[in-house]
Amino acid sequence: MRICGCDIKLRVTCVFLLYVVANNPRCEADRLKVTLLVPSVALGRSALLNCSFEPVNARQEPETISRVRWFHDSEEVFRFNRLANEKLVFDRPGVFVDVHSSYDGVLRLKRTSPKSEAVYACELTTSRFRVGSASAPLMLYVLPRDEPQLIGVKARYYRGEGFNATCGLTAKPLPDLIWTVNGQQPPVNAIVTEQAEQHNGLSTVFSRLTFNTSTLPEDLLELKVACRADVLDVYQRTAERRVVFLHHLLAATATNGIADGLSPETETGPVIYGGRSHYHIGDVLNVTCVFAGPESVSLRWLLNEHRVPKQSLLHFLEEQTSSGVVRTALGIRFRVKSSHFDKGRLTIRCEAMVGNGLSAAIRQTTTVNRTKPSPPTTATPYSPFLNSLF
Repeated sequence: MRICGCDIKLRVTCVFLLYVVANNPRCEADRLKVTLLVPSVALGRSALLNCSFEPVNARQEPETISRVRWFHDSEEVFRFNRLANEKLVFDRPGVFVDVHSSYDGVLRLKRTSPKSEAVYACELTTSRFRVGSASAPLMLYVLPRDEPQLIGVKARYYRGEGFNATCGLTAKPLPDLIWTVNGQQPPVNAIVTEQAEQHNGLSTVFSRLTFNTSTLPEDLLELKVACRADVLDVYQRTAERRVVFLHHLLAATATNGIADGLSPETETGPVIYGGRSHYHIGDVLNVTCVFAGPESVSLRWLLNEHRVPKQSLLHFLEEQTSSGVVRTALGIRFRVKSSHFDKGRLTIRCEAMVGNGLSAAIRQTTTVNRTKPSPPTTATPYSPFLNSLF
């Protein structure tokens, strides 16, 4: 019996042979194993995708790529045929193929846009007519220009006082924020809450850390609070604040002095606690200078080499510990103005007059212009909430 010019018996035999070939273990081993490497790329930059295969037997005649097809979310965008020396480009939004630099298993995108982000796939055909494919996502990132914004950390804390700070960062994709307190995980009573927002393809995440300081160790001298931000495997920055931890409330009229353990007794110069590396106009700068030594010292603050006005000084009572160490502290607190910066930099200096000598601690900070546009590969914080905090 014949149908469409073909013998039915022969057709059944061919189908059976195809079934045997498809289920033969030797054919399984002969299948082409393809690997596609797609790196994470900064938005706007070029991208290089690499598609390769694993040869079956190195003793046989070398196997080469005869044809490769590239797909962007299942739509073909580029084809290379080595035998015909032919390159075909299929237009698709977000795919900017560099034809000259794309060959064999290499696909180069001249630049990237938000629509470039997709799942890419390559299909290889070898000189032995073996066919295989692989796929992988292309992820675009936008990195922050600076470290995470850590706000709400005061220059000093007293035992039993509540700690409440917020860490924020804008990037693409969503950053991971991790808190540490003195190099360890936050206290057991700590609460961490997160909030995320999307705007123009960027993600802004806020992480708030709250806990009561009464659970901290009795002999704790200072707090080192850090917020680490991770974006894929291309960005890792940490914002850290080092603040004084006191056991009693101090003031100019207080009867209690500076608590024992304010600063290590081996300290050889003044230490500045608090503050951060970047300030916006209108932020409050609040830091404390502490000196521990065998005798009483006189502390003074300088702002860009000028004496800080008296109305900005915070005075604390001096105390001598049972071991004879004298601890002296002097703080400053003022609202940052544009006049405080010299070429975009603010320098605060704490000097301790020790005998006939001078010991000093210096810290430099920079201002941030919130209206300055960011380059394509960097992100600036966006959020009414975040802007209200800075």
